[in-house]
Amino acid sequence: MSQQFVFTPQLSTTHQLFRVVKHINGGKNSNLVTAAIFLDIAKAFDKVWIEGLIHKLIAYKFPQYIIEIIQSYLTNRHFTVLVKNSDSIPRKLHAGVAQGRILVPIIFVLFMNDISQLRNIILSLYADNTAIFSQGKTPDKAIVPLQNCLKNLEACFLRWKIKLNVDKTESIVFNKKNDDWPNVKVCGTPIE
Repeated sequence: MSQQFVFTPQLSTTHQLFRVVKHINGGKNSNLVTAAIFLDIAKAFDKVWIEGLIHKLIAYKFPQYIIEIIQSYLTNRHFTVLVKNSDSIPRKLHAGVAQGRILVPIIFVLFMNDISQLRNIILSLYADNTAIFSQGKTPDKAIVPLQNCLKNLEACFLRWKIKLNVDKTESIVFNKKNDDWPNVKVCGTPIE
């Protein structure tokens, strides 16, 4: 995905930030309003749906042996909790990828790789950080495509069992004027 800059040769957070600033400044120089939503995915690595990931790997036409290695890496995992020198009964993990492991960010990117690109929308992705940008001549014209994109993302996230942390999701409008602008809603909740 061209919008995903994590683990991409010669691309970094700095490159993604430069791309975003260039887009905002380009809009400003063209007298356009730029609206942005910064999404927070709730427990991004802990909630990766393993069966969904395997389905996506098959759809991406990964070789069967790679799929089996990744499936083996992610399934039949258990955890226990230690409280006052006493372990709990082992419980099976049904979702998620173990943070701190070398494959985890790559697996997460593969899981998130199919976010659809919509017309008049700029996606900016870096692992589990997602920003969506839209431009228009007025705040309303910048917000409408953004809201449409969010509706598509909500449907996609519901399908793949990805949950947004609406309380940590933020929005901003870059505009020369201090116009009022309509609220953007994520999962039915207005975003400040």
